[in-house]
Amino acid sequence: MADGSNSENQLTLVEAWNDFVAFTSQKKKWTLKTQKDNEANFEFIKFALGAETRVVSITKRNIIDMLDIAESLPQRNKGKYRNMSFQECLDTDIPEEDLISSRSVNGYLKVCQSFFSGYLTREVDVLTSSPTTNVRYPAKSQSYGSYSRKEMAKLVTHFLSLSGWEKWVFLLLSYTGARRGEIAKLNAEDIKFDDDSQRYFIYIKESKTEAGIRSIPLHRKLVDWGFLGFVESRKTKSQINDLFPEIGYVNRISKTFIQIRDRLKIPPVSFKGNRRVVHSLRHTFITNAQSKVGNVNLIQQVVGHEHSKIGQTQVYTTTFELSALLFVVDSIEWI
Repeated sequence: MADGSNSENQLTLVEAWNDFVAFTSQKKKWTLKTQKDNEANFEFIKFALGAETRVVSITKRNIIDMLDIAESLPQRNKGKYRNMSFQECLDTDIPEEDLISSRSVNGYLKVCQSFFSGYLTREVDVLTSSPTTNVRYPAKSQSYGSYSRKEMAKLVTHFLSLSGWEKWVFLLLSYTGARRGEIAKLNAEDIKFDDDSQRYFIYIKESKTEAGIRSIPLHRKLVDWGFLGFVESRKTKSQINDLFPEIGYVNRISKTFIQIRDRLKIPPVSFKGNRRVVHSLRHTFITNAQSKVGNVNLIQQVVGHEHSKIGQTQVYTTTFELSALLFVVDSIEWI
């Protein structure tokens, strides 16, 4: 945190940025294209760090978290992403081929370096040290990486030591293969019991695709660890009993997970250079299920993918009964 006058200590991110833009315009430091690109990059920086956040309170950890979140963004010049907000983009399951490149993520870091280090620290002395000092962003593949079984055991063991939404959101992500947004939106009434299989399941009732609306069997370990008791504790007389009202916004899940991953010293990239973020829990679930379950359509129904084409013919299947999906979920053993 910087020293300085009281007014400087109260300077918000957006106020400081406006001063920075005026300063660079006066000094003629940017071309029109550079200014346009930097303004576009700042829109995400403002979203991730908070427009009204005081610049003196922004830390190196905040910058690193912002870059990790940026990895989950799509290339916003592509079709359907053009008119989506950053929040909508982060709530969407982005195909690997649509993710932004390492170069684009590095673009956010470069803007932050110019802003925090070049301007706020060296030019106007609002900060005594920059939160971007020694922050590096290595080149990474656009593809998601998986966690090893040993890493998953370490993660799940840590999740069990947590409480409240952090415990159950991350355990559910690990044992269902569901998307962050799907888990974040669950309410108590979405946890149901199937008489035929005699198993509890999660009903995902909201999705942009037909395949996304589905039932996922609840892993027995989640039951053994007390998830149903947690669900009961969330039930009130209200018609809407959100399981995780504390989350507020989905990228809070990403931020919290990144902090856990780093605390456990799990590398953010695989040895192949693939990025490993919270979405990688879903990727890891699918990869492990594929190694144990012969019928890919069963896996696709559990995770909400459209049924794939095999050979030249579209395989036609009706929706599988819940009992048929047990093999997929029960094949997952992390600890």
